[in-house]
Amino acid sequence: SGTIDAYDGCYYLDVGSMRYQQPFGPTMMPPGSSLGGRQTDLVPLDVGMGLTAERHIYVPSTGPGYARYIDVVNNTTGADVSVTMTISGNLGSDFGTVLMATSSGDMVLTAADLWFATDDMDGSGDPSLAHVVQGDGALVPASSITQMMDNISYSFPVTVPAGGRVAIMTFAVQDQNQATVQATAAYIEGLPDDVLLG
Repeated sequence: SGTIDAYDGCYYLDVGSMRYQQPFGPTMMPPGSSLGGRQTDLVPLDVGMGLTAERHIYVPSTGPGYARYIDVVNNTTGADVSVTMTISGNLGSDFGTVLMATSSGDMVLTAADLWFATDDMDGSGDPSLAHVVQGDGALVPASSITQMMDNISYSFPVTVPAGGRVAIMTFAVQDQNQATVQATAAYIEGLPDDVLLG
């Protein structure tokens, strides 16, 4: 659920119709860690069509409160594969969820937005959240970004080259203050060196 019910399950990765789920059990390879223990490296999984997916989730030790997701899809075949990568989930703010800001400065969420912020109330209730979807001029722009009540989703149509890979980088921001999450999202949008660590 995240801190103080920030989420009811969020930032899931779907590749086509297959959801990435870290396997558990005594015979499964456990996730690794890197970047001084600040990044969790989830294992590659077969998601069909000759593709494997892996996730790398980084949280900095100091500075703004965010998690960075790098979702990588590898093509093990000899032909290009086109597929849609979707990040989605449910926020903990339920019926109180409101769209409080977008990167464009209006209150209309579109696929052109770089980030958006949601909350139920400022400074109390569930945490204030921002969802950084893409950068300005992203090589793989989002085809859709939606927020319906407390459900969010953003999709990226990709062509994974034969024997190659595609990586999508997104961020989750959390704080108890709406102004702080908006400022953090705007900071991440500029891709300073610290958010690109590793």
